[in-house]
Amino acid sequence: KMSRTLVVLYGSQTGTSKEVAERISREAKRHHFVPHLSSLDKFPVTSLPRHKLVIFICSTTGQGEVPDNMKAFWHFLLRKNLPSNSLSNLGFGVFGLGDSSYPKYNFVAKRLFRRLEGLGAKPFIERGEGDDQHSLGFEGGLEPWLSSLWSTLLKISPLPPGKDILPPEKPSPIYSIKTSPPDPERCLPTLPYLSQEKIGKEKRSFNQTNPYYAKVIANERISDPSSERDVRNVVFDIGDSGIQYSPGDVVWLLPRNPKRATEDFIRSMGWDPFSIIEELRLQPTDQDDSQSQQPGTSVGGGLVFPCRLLDLLLFGFDIFGTPNRFFFECLSFFTTSELERERLLYFTSPSGQVLFSLSLSLSLSLSLSLSRFSLSIHVRERWTCWIEV
Repeated sequence: KMSRTLVVLYGSQTGTSKEVAERISREAKRHHFVPHLSSLDKFPVTSLPRHKLVIFICSTTGQGEVPDNMKAFWHFLLRKNLPSNSLSNLGFGVFGLGDSSYPKYNFVAKRLFRRLEGLGAKPFIERGEGDDQHSLGFEGGLEPWLSSLWSTLLKISPLPPGKDILPPEKPSPIYSIKTSPPDPERCLPTLPYLSQEKIGKEKRSFNQTNPYYAKVIANERISDPSSERDVRNVVFDIGDSGIQYSPGDVVWLLPRNPKRATEDFIRSMGWDPFSIIEELRLQPTDQDDSQSQQPGTSVGGGLVFPCRLLDLLLFGFDIFGTPNRFFFECLSFFTTSELERERLLYFTSPSGQVLFSLSLSLSLSLSLSLSRFSLSIHVRERWTCWIEV
């Protein structure tokens, strides 16, 4: 009898591959599989031969490099002393996320697929590819691949007797937030969250956990004004840090949302910008997620709690980013209007693909989507909500 355990592993640099893996994990539960979700480096690689069904979701960074949370796993898999039948019992699928404007498009997914085959593993689905250049982004390749994935898995391991595919469930909260009413006499940490004294002053070795804070000294658009694509030349002052870089390397930005637009968004939601966020906790979705932001700790490069709601939305969340399909699916669970729910679910359906593509071309944002739908979201003294980051 085929096991209904489905291992979902991801290698993610900016979080997109992780989002895809989490989606597959949620869908696995609906199909009565038992999912195990983990980043590749946190997964005990020596246990891989014992598993029957494994899905790999991985992105390509820089000039064909593996993501940081996949490096140890990949180095182990490249060992020359591994027998060619090491993974002969493993059935696998690979989906890669990349950008076809780069020469080594989805290079990591292609290499991983070949290496797994070289160790005896057997693919049960063709390798999938998501392309940022697609009119629907990576989801243009993901949707048909997922449809094929579930139909294939149900052939390999049919639904248990008497069981049907479950309807989508209301997503579990990503963040739990404790708030308190505005208090004008209360002294909160001073913003901006990065002091001028910190920028460019460190003299230690730098890495992902100890970053060098560089100041942006130029930001100019270099694409034609008539072009839909906004391509920019951004210049950073790295001083005498000694940092070496190559084209395609990843740089982390600490942005700030426009204050007036953020205030307008808060007003449209009926929230008080001066409500105090006492603490913010990240609910774990897999063994990687053990972070929590409690009083005195920071997030988003230095935003310290407690803080005002306005500051949290100015510095902590990309509320003006472009929504994906899962965002609209999540909103459908929170609206009080059945008509709005139907409209939201239409966005996530195959028949709504053209309308969804049009919304992307018109730069429909998360904040605008929330403002247009009269959702039953309320700020309370202690509350938990789902937030799209």
